[in-house]
Amino acid sequence: MGFYYFSIFSIVPLGIAYGMLFLVYWGIARLTRGIPGRKALLVVVGMVFLILPVAEELWIAWNFGQACKEAGTFIYKKVQVEGFYDSTMRSAYENTRAGHYQFVEHATEDRKGIERVQLADDEARVKALTWFTKTYPGKERPKGKSLKYPVSDREQIVVFPNGVDAWRVTKLDRPTARYHYRWPKRNATMGHKTYNQIEEVIDLVTSEILGRTVQYGRTSPWFFAALDDPGMTCPVASEKRGLLLYRLVLEPAASK
Repeated sequence: MGFYYFSIFSIVPLGIAYGMLFLVYWGIARLTRGIPGRKALLVVVGMVFLILPVAEELWIAWNFGQACKEAGTFIYKKVQVEGFYDSTMRSAYENTRAGHYQFVEHATEDRKGIERVQLADDEARVKALTWFTKTYPGKERPKGKSLKYPVSDREQIVVFPNGVDAWRVTKLDRPTARYHYRWPKRNATMGHKTYNQIEEVIDLVTSEILGRTVQYGRTSPWFFAALDDPGMTCPVASEKRGLLLYRLVLEPAASK
């Protein structure tokens, strides 16, 4: 069973519900005086009224608990790669620093295209800085903004505000990486107030799924009342949440 968090504030709506059911039960008890089988009827009604306010929570908790038996991170195969395509977010810049992947492909800033990001060498960085100085004489680079040096219509050098970190960014018509990191399901409804999420790494050449994380979650029952309603996920999957699936499956060739 996967019961939701306890909140002392929930006593209020539950108290109101049980109070109303008590009045109904009292009315039934008065109306059934003298009829055969009255005690058995009142026992049955009493049990139904006792469970009714928390029936939704019992149902959600049971289904959520059963689903969590299948939750976890599963690594089927590890491979050494130069890079990969991340369809979930713009993660290329942090993943292509020295000692990491040689390239990462992800969505463009406007989310309308694809770009490949690679760490630029010092020569390219210097060219970008020199280009800015010649193009905008006497001006300082805008603070907090990256410098973008257009090498061609499809390629540019991006220098971070610190003037040290630089990347070569190339526009692509489509992802070219063999390995893809994706989320086939994200917060997909699987039942009443329950949902699941799946992330995986796939080899497009062999169609193999190299690794997968299966996560289940649930929301609060009707009577839950608190200052925050964070939702709940499976404990096993939560323990692995800080581990990036692609890092567990795709080993950067540059680090070997």
